Amino acid sequence: MIVMRKFEAFRSGYASTAVEKMASILGKRLGIKTNVSEFGFDYENKYGSFTGYSVAVGSDKTVQFNFELGKSDRIVSIDIWNSIKAIPDFTVEIDKNTNVIQVLTTVENLLLGNTIEEATRGRKSFASDLFQKWVDSDPSGVKDMLQNERISRLYNDFKDWAEDNNYEMSQSVFIKQAKLWLSQNGLVNRYTQEGRIKVGTPEIAIVDKGEEKAFDNALKMGYREKFEMLEQYIKMIINGYVNSLFVYGTSGSGKSFTVKKILKESNADYAIFSGGVKGTRELVKILYDHREDEILVFDDFDSVMKNKEQVNILKTALQDERDREITYIDLSKRPKKEKIPDRFDFSSGIIILTNQKRVDPAIKSRSMTVDMNLTISEMLNRIKDSIDTFLPKMPMKVKMDVLEFLFENKNILKDVDFRQFKFAVGDRLLRPDNDVWKKWVLVKLSKR
Repeated sequence: MIVMRKFEAFRSGYASTAVEKMASILGKRLGIKTNVSEFGFDYENKYGSFTGYSVAVGSDKTVQFNFELGKSDRIVSIDIWNSIKAIPDFTVEIDKNTNVIQVLTTVENLLLGNTIEEATRGRKSFASDLFQKWVDSDPSGVKDMLQNERISRLYNDFKDWAEDNNYEMSQSVFIKQAKLWLSQNGLVNRYTQEGRIKVGTPEIAIVDKGEEKAFDNALKMGYREKFEMLEQYIKMIINGYVNSLFVYGTSGSGKSFTVKKILKESNADYAIFSGGVKGTRELVKILYDHREDEILVFDDFDSVMKNKEQVNILKTALQDERDREITYIDLSKRPKKEKIPDRFDFSSGIIILTNQKRVDPAIKSRSMTVDMNLTISEMLNRIKDSIDTFLPKMPMKVKMDVLEFLFENKNILKDVDFRQFKFAVGDRLLRPDNDVWKKWVLVKLSKR
């Protein structure tokens, strides 16, 4: 038992609200979700009437704030369980006036597993530990991303991992921890040059805005360059230089069409799978059936990217080795001859096409990544480049009428792609009166 000579009182009837606020503070400090019990546990003894409010911290830790009820609701003690059991690991008794934040700091440290001496001496940085856990989840992948991607954009990858593991961290804290981690490990981020100057100097951050702008300008790429790069990367997979390609960006921009076109022109041995799979076994069966020197194209496989078990299978298939060993225990009731072997070698290439950028960082780090997001102007220019071959049976005048109208109104369009252009051409044919077809197109595509 720790006897803390601390005291905190709240106005009568305010105990449950106070616990919610304290739980919120603990959750933010620890980066873990907290859940407050709806009702207090009432009990009496010779000292008076009391109510205890429990707070679940993560999956197995619990804190109970015990209040003496009266003219004011006073915290008299706090019980702390670091694991699921009957008797608390610590009881913090509170008997003298000071602020509750100091009490919460002690509770926080005890929940982190620190000794009593460490807990009462000061606060340990949980944010740093949490950030390191994320790095350790995929050391080579996360390290590469921290050096080669914008730190602010990495927050979504971290947030997905954190939510899956019942953690929380604000973006500002994440950015601070990322810069600190780079500095401590003698690394730099290529966009901001955040990192350490040299070993032995104080850990200071360098922010070269001029160099950051130069990087931005160097990395700006027009839509034609993006598709040229995509074509070259597809050929690299066909020739066996790399194992995987991750392509994300604007829906209906021609990603799938370009991939199929290059694979067909190159006489590659490929198979295309669209719309996800029914379960992990089906994914493994696809990998097994096409395991030797083919190109597998997973188109619109967003559901697979959200399934942990299936993502883990893909991580193995995407490793940077010529031959990868995939393990899977087939628990289905199928005849033995139809079962998938527990282990098999895999040497095929994989192309993943998606409209979503947010995906497990380990998937992106194992693959060449191409950002195919296009602006409205870029999308319209891409359609213009393809106007001769796209919808070949449609009169050219009809297609050009629609394209010119979209260019004229590009500033109020919220979205446009090849599919929507096709529908707009259909409206132009069905409703030749200018006022009518233009009105229909704007209703569908404008921001209003």
